[in-house]
Amino acid sequence: MESHISYSRKFNYFHFSGLLQNFNFKKLYQERCNVVFEKNGKRLGIWKLGKNGYYGILDLKNTWCWRNTVNTHPYCFHDLYYLLYDMTGIELNFNNESKWLESINILWEFVDKNFDLFFTENVESNIFNQFRLRTNKSWSQGQITTIAVGYKLRELFDDCEISSLYFNIERGCVDDFRGKDIVFSNKCNEKISLQIKMGSIVNETDDGYEVKSSVNDLKAKCEYYSFVDIDTHKNITTISLFQNPFDKTRYIKLMDNRNFFYKKEILHKIIKENMEVPQILMLIAQYSFQNKIVFDLRNEQGQKNNIVWNDSPEKILEITIGDFKDKNLGNYLTEEFEKLKEFFNKVPTK
Repeated sequence: MESHISYSRKFNYFHFSGLLQNFNFKKLYQERCNVVFEKNGKRLGIWKLGKNGYYGILDLKNTWCWRNTVNTHPYCFHDLYYLLYDMTGIELNFNNESKWLESINILWEFVDKNFDLFFTENVESNIFNQFRLRTNKSWSQGQITTIAVGYKLRELFDDCEISSLYFNIERGCVDDFRGKDIVFSNKCNEKISLQIKMGSIVNETDDGYEVKSSVNDLKAKCEYYSFVDIDTHKNITTISLFQNPFDKTRYIKLMDNRNFFYKKEILHKIIKENMEVPQILMLIAQYSFQNKIVFDLRNEQGQKNNIVWNDSPEKILEITIGDFKDKNLGNYLTEEFEKLKEFFNKVPTK
């Protein structure tokens, strides 16, 4: 995609991310995107009923496709905007709320006309692969942050007897659509859900915490928000947990820089420590992103922990974890990481 998009632009990722944090804008944008993807998905015969009970684009393995996530992805929004600008010279105005609908319609009419070029390999694969890598990066980071919270769930809720736990790191999970990444039950059979985002506390005051995170409109009907910062340089993982209060306006504030401020009055907990498995998974993911390798992480209960990779017809890394409680998992991932780096470092750049 680099050949199509110049990145020396006045609007960066954070501009588009900020727009999608506005619930009203996000709703308009998402609805128009969904219309275009459904129309073209049906035309191409890839719009099908998924095992989750929803219709969407399924990939060649009949699993929920990454293309279904374009509708809320800031970097995809960023790239589509500049594809429009570079190919047509049209510059849209998203700063004027009265022109939101008009601008969104222009953008998605353009995408509709170029759908095969952008979101299929029927014309060429360059742009398609770049969008796939964009969505793969954010999805993979989300998977790893969910895994980190899963490891520390009982510590985060040490006063709650957890009787059952459910989380799914596969695409197309219904709970994920609802903003619920982990759901567990306590001894009273009450269900408690968490929304998990990459994020970190960038400032602490006597009153509360300023949190910088990925796109979030705080509309999820969950009991807690959790933010995870995995620092692979310092080997430290920080998990911040905040109760989702009934009265958000009183306890949570959206700041001018699009960060959120959480008052200390609400129930919260912070864990900061070395977490081997999430950190090595993030290191492997970061290496994949840097080398344009598709990072495919799956949880298959009962299966053997396994890593396989190849460079043909595309560079892809598949990690299957069947047992997160395996005490040797960290060592296994570390050893396999060294092997895959040796392999890909010998692969000529395409």
